[in-house]
Amino acid sequence: MRNNNNGYHFSTIIIILIMFVLVVSLKVAYNQGTESFGAKLENKSFADSSKVSSRYTHALQGSLIKNSQNKSSSNTRHAVLATSKNGSTLNMSSNNGAPTLMHVTINQNYWSLLPQFIVSGLAAGAALFLANIGLDRYRRPCLVVDKNDLLKLVVIDVNLYEIDLPNFSRELRYFKAQYIVNRVIIKNNGRSAALGCKGILKIKDMEEKICWYVPSERYKMTINPDSSEYLDVCAVLKDDTKEIYEQLQKRIEKFGDGKNGGAEARNIVLDLYKTHEDIPIIITPTENGWQPAKSNRRIGSGDATVIVNANNTIPYHLDIKILDKPIGDNGRLIELRD
Repeated sequence: MRNNNNGYHFSTIIIILIMFVLVVSLKVAYNQGTESFGAKLENKSFADSSKVSSRYTHALQGSLIKNSQNKSSSNTRHAVLATSKNGSTLNMSSNNGAPTLMHVTINQNYWSLLPQFIVSGLAAGAALFLANIGLDRYRRPCLVVDKNDLLKLVVIDVNLYEIDLPNFSRELRYFKAQYIVNRVIIKNNGRSAALGCKGILKIKDMEEKICWYVPSERYKMTINPDSSEYLDVCAVLKDDTKEIYEQLQKRIEKFGDGKNGGAEARNIVLDLYKTHEDIPIIITPTENGWQPAKSNRRIGSGDATVIVNANNTIPYHLDIKILDKPIGDNGRLIELRD
């Protein structure tokens, strides 16, 4: 399976960017609050500083350095306040240029930052949600078929009957006929494995479960990224039914009498196949694999849909047409439907 570290790195980068935006937003909000305070203090007289402090709830503590040269003008001296960025020290200069140092304690109203914090949090949450959706879509399996490489045709042996009698000959308990299986090639073009894939053949309003080609994963299959698996859709009898029925009759003649279970075995087979028309021509498998011919599902020609469901991706639908007889001698029985 392909390494998904790129997906994890992508998610980590998104989270870091969101946290960075959140921190910057809070920093900008704080700086705006302090700069606003400093701007409102500028060009205000020191005599009016009590009004400023009462309006912004700032406690100004400190003392003025007495200017000995201009005692008479001390009552009319004005000071210009300029706050530093940290909001803790104010430099004051009088009209005559003499510096005055004051210490200011700023009681910042952090409740004013609450709306900005909420908006930033909602934006970060929405960004993270959308990033997860994008990441899931990026990594999601994608089931497809190649129209130029649709089928794999395989010949298999299917038992026409199975007889399980204690004293009956082992050599005569089975009779095999050859069928040509039409396997649809299902590909996964996604970036992660498609888990729990199940195949369904839908004909009109009837849905039949079908199987994969691997005996250990008949019903559920895992399709890794950039790989293909084969879904057994249907099979067609390789030889003519009349020829097979004649071979079946010759086989029955070897069953013997009732001492070894031959008579009972003969009745079982003749009950299944009274004429050559009882031998199924087109069959589909069960979800547990290919069974004896009469236990598999017998179908006819017509329009059908192959559906592949998976646990971690959307279902894939393939519209096909099942022919009434194979194309040529290779046993191809499926065509794509327009």
